[in-house]
Amino acid sequence: MVTCAQLRDAQPNLWAAAGQGWSDAASHSRNCADIVHQRGAKQVESNWADQVGETARSSLVDLANKFDSAFDEMRGATMVLDGLSQAVSALQSELDVIVKMAPALRVSLNPDGTVDPVASSGATTIELFVVLSEIRSVLDRAGAADNLAAEAIKRINNSSTITDPSQAVNKVQVQASHDQLAIIAADVPKAGSSPEDVKRWWSSLENKQQQQLMRALPTQIAGLDGIPQDVKASLHGSGSYDPIKAVEWAESHYNDGKYGATTLFSDNCTEFASEVLRGGGLPASNNGLGILDDQNWLATGDSGVKSIDEHLRTPAWDTSPGLHGFLTGDGGGKEVPLSDVKPGDVIFFQQDAPNPDQGDDSRQEGMFHHTAIVTAVTPDGDIRYTQQSDNQHDLSLNGRDENLLDAYGNQKIVAVRVNGG
Repeated sequence: MVTCAQLRDAQPNLWAAAGQGWSDAASHSRNCADIVHQRGAKQVESNWADQVGETARSSLVDLANKFDSAFDEMRGATMVLDGLSQAVSALQSELDVIVKMAPALRVSLNPDGTVDPVASSGATTIELFVVLSEIRSVLDRAGAADNLAAEAIKRINNSSTITDPSQAVNKVQVQASHDQLAIIAADVPKAGSSPEDVKRWWSSLENKQQQQLMRALPTQIAGLDGIPQDVKASLHGSGSYDPIKAVEWAESHYNDGKYGATTLFSDNCTEFASEVLRGGGLPASNNGLGILDDQNWLATGDSGVKSIDEHLRTPAWDTSPGLHGFLTGDGGGKEVPLSDVKPGDVIFFQQDAPNPDQGDDSRQEGMFHHTAIVTAVTPDGDIRYTQQSDNQHDLSLNGRDENLLDAYGNQKIVAVRVNGG
């Protein structure tokens, strides 16, 4: 159990610094992997064409894979430490407000957070209960965040033997991404908390902390009774499109694939995004020509037969270039800087340089080829996105940038704010 003194004296900036240290180490590991690939494995492959050369090349590839895997695992450690730093910093702010509030309720606290019975003799039972229950709530949440972080670090440590880069990024790092959000969420009062408690908690936070939580935990904040109505209104947007409903829909359906024709197409990232937008309330666009006009954003039916259903939706509905064109054109949305991205926005992956030969995955420069929904943004500005093809939620954009580079070449991420969002 975390004590009042431990929370008060904690130095979350040191965890943030440790996270930066792991981030620096991850970058170094990635550089080592690149050097081994470029100066080792590729050189051997080009200049040593026999069985011994193949053995040498294979050994170098294995070494590079170890560096790549360590990169993803250390990125995961950074996420966990950043989450703990954010959570504890907010909890310290809340504890400070409670300590300052106590004298107004005639409650005197000892340095360790216990009540001084003599100095608090004038306080009523209710006043004592309010102060002590508030302190207990803070300490319980601090303990929860601490336990979650400890378990997350333990998982990463136990995964240090993983040397397959695919497993390192898709299992270890993805889990760390989820762990970071869970640690931050531990700071938030549980659903069902009294509106008064939620209001006191919210007002104890600095404006910057409030803004960070609104982006990191949008649906959780929007669902709490006691959050100011203007805050909830800003989260839900000003038009027919509701970013909160869109995020809820994405998080609920990213892995089921049981709606519409998305079960029929292997590469359905944009169709999933369109379903999310529809789930968020974005109205279909139809100028009267229906699916005969490629500019309409529309899906008209689902027969269950691929050869039929692929003609019942427009390119704006199921292709990445088409949806980008619709949202930034007739859809009334606009591109926004990545630094301004918020949950409910759409991100498009654009080929930013000639793609090395990837067989069937080869893409032309400038082509939009993947679509995803922003479902969270962490306090350090890392965009978390949810997608299909493949089915994943709350993926770290920063954490996967090098993997995208390896798979597809240089990428440009374009963010679009949906009209009304």
